[in-house]
Amino acid sequence: MLDAPAVADASPSDAAASLDAPDSQVDGGARRPGVHWLARAGAAYTAAAVALLWGAWRSPLSRNAGAGGDMPIFAWSLRWVPWALAHGTNPLFTRHLDAPTGANLMWNTTVMLPAALLTPITLLGGPVLSFNVLSTLGLVVPSLAAAAAFTRVTSRRLAAWVGGLAWGFGPWILGQTRGDHLHMSLGAAALPMLAIAAHEMLVVQRHNPRWLGLVIGVVSGAWILVGEEALVIAVLTVGVALVVLGVRARVWRRAELLARRGYATRVAAWAAAAFVVVAAVPVGWQLFGPQRIQGAIFSADQYSADLLAIVTPSEHQMLRTGGSAHMARTFASEDGAYLGVPVLAAVGVVAWRRRRDRRARAAVWIAGVLWLFSLGPHLRIGGHLTSVVLPWALLGSIPPLDNLLAVRLSMSVGFVVAGLLAVGVEDAVRHVGRVDTTLAGLAVLVCSVTLAPGLPFRSTRMRVPAFFTSSDVSRIPDGTLVEVVPEARPERSAVQLWQAEAGLRFRMSGGYMLVPDAHGHASFAVIPGPTAATAIQIEDGLRTSGPLDVRRVRADLSARRVSTVIVGPMAHQDDVLQLFRDALGAQPVFTNGVAVWQRVPELLAAEEFTTRS
Repeated sequence: MLDAPAVADASPSDAAASLDAPDSQVDGGARRPGVHWLARAGAAYTAAAVALLWGAWRSPLSRNAGAGGDMPIFAWSLRWVPWALAHGTNPLFTRHLDAPTGANLMWNTTVMLPAALLTPITLLGGPVLSFNVLSTLGLVVPSLAAAAAFTRVTSRRLAAWVGGLAWGFGPWILGQTRGDHLHMSLGAAALPMLAIAAHEMLVVQRHNPRWLGLVIGVVSGAWILVGEEALVIAVLTVGVALVVLGVRARVWRRAELLARRGYATRVAAWAAAAFVVVAAVPVGWQLFGPQRIQGAIFSADQYSADLLAIVTPSEHQMLRTGGSAHMARTFASEDGAYLGVPVLAAVGVVAWRRRRDRRARAAVWIAGVLWLFSLGPHLRIGGHLTSVVLPWALLGSIPPLDNLLAVRLSMSVGFVVAGLLAVGVEDAVRHVGRVDTTLAGLAVLVCSVTLAPGLPFRSTRMRVPAFFTSSDVSRIPDGTLVEVVPEARPERSAVQLWQAEAGLRFRMSGGYMLVPDAHGHASFAVIPGPTAATAIQIEDGLRTSGPLDVRRVRADLSARRVSTVIVGPMAHQDDVLQLFRDALGAQPVFTNGVAVWQRVPELLAAEEFTTRS
């Protein structure tokens, strides 16, 4: 059955506990956490998140939570959305990067809705501060949403809170936070929210179906601008859960289906209509707009969970060994599929104790199916890809699942496991005074240590030359094309942050963005032009500039109407500076950590006149 569990009577001491009082009863047997409890739970999660990310919060304007490699993509988008809205420009497309062709931002992880909401913070404190705020919320919001969802399967708030902590601060979401993936950490909240929506629609059925459907559709449509991939994973997870419940728990018996299908159908219809209205523009732009991508972004086997990843702690876990960390580094995948032997054992105990509960049995099957999907189209063991074909080979070839990274289904596996852990905590709290209480407490402690991250949590300082945050940047003609060297690209993503910190005053020819190549397939950078290609080769120590290079650079700068050249910190900087001295026939102005040539068209015209003379 899908109905909520029976509720044990609460004692006065239970009601006094802020995180452990029984939830308020609502129609249909569901339990709704009160606003005050949600506020207290959210405050506790926020305190834990700030403490964990303290490495970033001690210098929130210049240090960011995470490794920093992908951070400039998000920091740039956090500055782009306010700029686009203020200038009346389409926020779904930009020519400020990869000029002149630009980039379709719906194919990139640009978290547009959070960027719009955080506009005041971005304008006052800068994009790095907003990034840290969202990194923190990327732990708090999923945890709180999960806790709210778990109150529907447990009768103890403490149990729900612990379950939310286990998922929101577990290996998967922390792995996404460490990897700077705001669209996945913050976007993960879609899963518990959709689970709550499904429970309201199919079981509780206490709200007006029109308004419930509209809320589900609008929030889901808006979530495309938070984390599109996370939303797809959430929808897939709820779909898998409904199928498993239908097959294993036999909830789709005719009488029950007939009694509930009218309400559920009306909710689904309103939700679909609202979703289409809200999502039509962004999804339409993604599929039919300029610079769209054809086919899958990654190969199907590129990001899939290793068979051993679920029990192999990486270097990022508190409880690990040198051997396990070395093994985890061989996994060709994102970090976060780990759960640990103690957690799996605890889940096994909970499942055994609740073996007569159809929902508990179904949860184990749901987690198992999702874990099997997370292994990708072919089995990978110990870092070695085998030829064993798995179910995802078929399912993962269906759009839009072909652009879903299989390993990220670990998000859903962890969510279901956290729910089972919450049920286990409920059993332990309910049985206070029995002999097995001590063992239960010890199990909770061991599971906590197993899931706990290694400390300190990683933070990064992205170096931005002072020029881009000083008044000097105002000397660049607004909206003109600037040749920034080194050019922004995946291995030099920090350069993208320079533009964001400058308030997007100028356009650049490079960028760390997903764009189509000549065949329409995904590429993370455009092919460098003559100037950028020459500078890259000099930076890599492959060559020095010669007369032919100088002529090519002159022609390229002139053809693209570059207004300013800026050379920032880089390898072989002196050789690059000499290239531009020869091309422009002038010395740069050294200011605030960069070398600047302004009025480039005039310099090129003067140099051309001198050469002809």
